Amino acid sequence: MGAEPYLRLTVLSMMLAAGCGPTGATPIKNGGTGGSSTGGSHAGTGGGGGTGSQPTDGGTTMTGTAVPLPMSVTAQFQNQGWFADPSVAAAFQPGSTVIKQDGVTTGPCAMRPSTARGKCLKIVYTPPPNLTPPMGGGWVGVFFLTTLLDDHPEAMPAAKAGEANWGLEAGRTVAPGAMTIGFSAAAEVDGTAVTFKAGTDKDSFVLPEQTEVLGTAWKPLELSLAGQSYANGGKGVIGAFAWVLKDTTKAATFYLDDIVWR
Repeated sequence: MGAEPYLRLTVLSMMLAAGCGPTGATPIKNGGTGGSSTGGSHAGTGGGGGTGSQPTDGGTTMTGTAVPLPMSVTAQFQNQGWFADPSVAAAFQPGSTVIKQDGVTTGPCAMRPSTARGKCLKIVYTPPPNLTPPMGGGWVGVFFLTTLLDDHPEAMPAAKAGEANWGLEAGRTVAPGAMTIGFSAAAEVDGTAVTFKAGTDKDSFVLPEQTEVLGTAWKPLELSLAGQSYANGGKGVIGAFAWVLKDTTKAATFYLDDIVWR
């Protein structure tokens, strides 16, 4: 497990194109570092943040050489960007365990197909104590991001190398032609609703949110990239994939595997 990232919470505008929370809403940003189980954050209306450890991508943000297709998201976008409405984001502090996201080999991950690529992830969301969701509904989630290579004292708040890259630097240049983001999902309890999406306000694409009701068996899913341009003026992809929970009052445990742009 990596070192706990130092988190900063800053309220962003409530209407970013990314729609990290409910459609049209934005997160409160909080850049995080690489590590392993929780992440760097955007709190508030849909950012990403948190603490704990997330897998670091080793500082390999690419702008020139394109990552070929098919591309494993967990191999190229390893920094976890937490995001949430303000009521949940207030709990995004160093040492927080509101979100735990780790690669595992137990549960459904023990039965992953031999052809699966990248990491098989177990995600555990635990509502903060005494949580009162906002009137419009709450949300919490994680964006799969890259890691900042340099310090950014000009940012508000200032961001440091090693924290989650919410668009202060270029992301990954991905080879053109991807038509879908395929993945498999399962839950600890039948009837768990999870929303999936891709693209932040710093990307040249934002995919519509897609809500799925998961069972205990693997469910193959995909998000369509048809007609999308993700070159982003040479800056590449910032947010390659994200999950969101819209009922923040209930604990949830689910699994993701084989998240691949293809």
